[in-house]
Amino acid sequence: MLDMFKKGDSDGQKLRDEGAKKRRVVAAQWQNFERGVGKVAYDDLMDYIDSQREMYRKYAEERMMPSPKGNDMVSIDNETVAALLQNSRGLSIVKVYINNQLEVDVSTPEQQTK
Repeated sequence: MLDMFKKGDSDGQKLRDEGAKKRRVVAAQWQNFERGVGKVAYDDLMDYIDSQREMYRKYAEERMMPSPKGNDMVSIDNETVAALLQNSRGLSIVKVYINNQLEVDVSTPEQQTK
């Protein structure tokens, strides 16, 4: 019976180790994107996120947005205002996720102990 728990614990540790390794790989890729060959694309992505967030917030605040059929502005209802604010918040969450990845220590546990 104890052997079953030991095996389960080693499986759990294996899953934790795999998860930690994946987090380091993902963080390293974001860091390389932000600093390396993707620097222009990274900056463009951050600018896009900021501009979209601001646009959604502005439309929600003014309760007006451009008509899809022309140059006119149309009034928007409460449901649309809520959707715009949710979209803006969603973009904020994505940006926080990316920025958090840039702060992750991507060294392996073995490198951290040296």
